[in-house]
Amino acid sequence: MKIVYLSDSKIPSDGADSVHAISMCNALADEENEVILIAKRSNLTSEIYKYYGVQERIKIILIKSFNIRLLGGLLYGFLVSRKIKKIYGIDIIYSRSIHSSIWTYRNGIRFIFESHCPPQNFLYNFFQNRILKSKNNILIILISNGLKKIYSEIFPNSLNKSLVLHDACNIKNPKPSPKLQSQKKLDVCYIGSFNNGLGTEMIPRIALKLPNYKFHAFGKIKKGSGYSKIDNYENLKYYGSIPHGEIAEKTSHCDVFIAPYQENLPSLNWASPMKIFEYMSFNRPIICSDFPVFREVLNENNSILINSNNENEWIDSIKLLSNKKIRERLASNAYEEFKKNYTWQIRAKKVLSFINGE
Repeated sequence: MKIVYLSDSKIPSDGADSVHAISMCNALADEENEVILIAKRSNLTSEIYKYYGVQERIKIILIKSFNIRLLGGLLYGFLVSRKIKKIYGIDIIYSRSIHSSIWTYRNGIRFIFESHCPPQNFLYNFFQNRILKSKNNILIILISNGLKKIYSEIFPNSLNKSLVLHDACNIKNPKPSPKLQSQKKLDVCYIGSFNNGLGTEMIPRIALKLPNYKFHAFGKIKKGSGYSKIDNYENLKYYGSIPHGEIAEKTSHCDVFIAPYQENLPSLNWASPMKIFEYMSFNRPIICSDFPVFREVLNENNSILINSNNENEWIDSIKLLSNKKIRERLASNAYEEFKKNYTWQIRAKKVLSFINGE
């Protein structure tokens, strides 16, 4: 089968959306499909497959994007549609790009649309409704039950061809957990960006109250975000952004992974963060803020779920994981559930099974 995957991601980049696009395309290709990824060209010159730590399975076409308010996305989508017309024998267009979908959903080719958020304005709402009702559309993929609920309210008669597929991750073949010489030497790790709602402001506050624990923060900090001073703490080290393919190795010494999401996270009602599945794949225990959308994947058997902004709960939970048996039980449960349900290969197979009517 020849699949053309459309993405709004800049490639290569450290964005989770670009990791998703590369990983999903490779998983589809692993199932003996010819896959072509069309995405935006970034300013980075890194070798793409090495940057993402994946094998070369797919053809990648990168197109220039335009930073023009409102019109930039539509212009990019138009250029994508012109490129598609030059590709012969396409069986499926798989789109994570609303801008490209606007120009391509009516071209007579079977069409899959994947959404990671509700429509952001009237124009996107209008076109998504048209896409979902199109005879070419065979499936809409939504990343959480929370998002499906929102879509069912916006498009009550258009979700008869839908799948909920959470995000995913590759199996990392993690190294054994580091052996603790002392209960006071846990290494606690955060991976991700430092945007509003992600709770990264909790990290230095917790680190100050746990001086015998080491904290490691990986991710890009924007200028003016207020996080530039976190290097000043002796037990907290900031590493900056690193290529996705190096994350597993760079964090292999860590004992605990945290996801301190807060109530002001814009996507709190529908998110399916790749961070969670990365953590599960490392075979380490996870501490995460307790919100309904995360409970679609996490529970008391595979993680510790706590009040998002209660510093004492975070501190107590980290201390609790000094107990090796608790640490290993939670880590093992999460890792086994990840292998069973949340790899890119499993996700791709579910999409292909739907396409093939299985």
